[in-house]
Amino acid sequence: MDQANPTATAATETAPAAPVTAPEATPAPTQAAPAQPEATPAPSTAPETYADFDVPENVIVDTELMGQFKSAAKDIGLSQEQAQHLASMGAVMAQKITEQAATAQTERVAAWEAETKADKEIGGAALDANLSLAKKALDAFGSPELNQLLADSGIGNHPAIIKAFVKAGKAMSEDTLMPSSAQVPGAQTSIAQKLYPNMNP
Repeated sequence: MDQANPTATAATETAPAAPVTAPEATPAPTQAAPAQPEATPAPSTAPETYADFDVPENVIVDTELMGQFKSAAKDIGLSQEQAQHLASMGAVMAQKITEQAATAQTERVAAWEAETKADKEIGGAALDANLSLAKKALDAFGSPELNQLLADSGIGNHPAIIKAFVKAGKAMSEDTLMPSSAQVPGAQTSIAQKLYPNMNP
C-alpha cells in the first residue's frame, strides 16, 4: 500500500484561494432629453400706422420725437392701446419735470432777491435808493428786449446784476449825459459814449 506524500498534502492544504474579481458595472445608457418645440413668435399687434396719441392740452408735442417713439413702438410690436399708455405716462413725466423746474426757478429768484435785500453794499436801508440808481441806468442804457430778458429769467433780482446797474447809475449822477448824440464842445464824455463809442460819435 502506497503511502501518501506528506509534502504534497501540506502544500495542498496551505495553498491560498485565488481572489475573486467582481464584474465591472455596466453604466446605464443615457437617455437624450426630449427636444423642446421651437417657440412660435407671437404675432405683432402693432398697427401699420399709429393714430395720433391723446396728450394733455398744455403739453407741446415734439413732432420729431413723437415720430421716433412711434417707430420704437412698432419695432417692439405695441398695439395702439399699449403705445397710448406709454405716451400718456411720458406726458405726465414731462409735466412733472416742467413743474419741478419752474419751482426750482422760483426758489432761485426768491433767494437772489433775499440776497439783494440783505447785501451790505446795496441792501438794507439803502436798498430803495440803490434800486432807483439801478433803474436810472437801466432806463438810460437798456432796451425793451433787455428789460424783458431780466424779467423773464429773474436774473434782474441777482445782486451782482443790480450792483452793476447801481454803479452805472452813480456814475451817471457824477457825469454829464447828452440829451442827444450831438457832441457839445467842452462837455464831458457820457457813460453811453464810454461804453458804446461806435454808437455815439
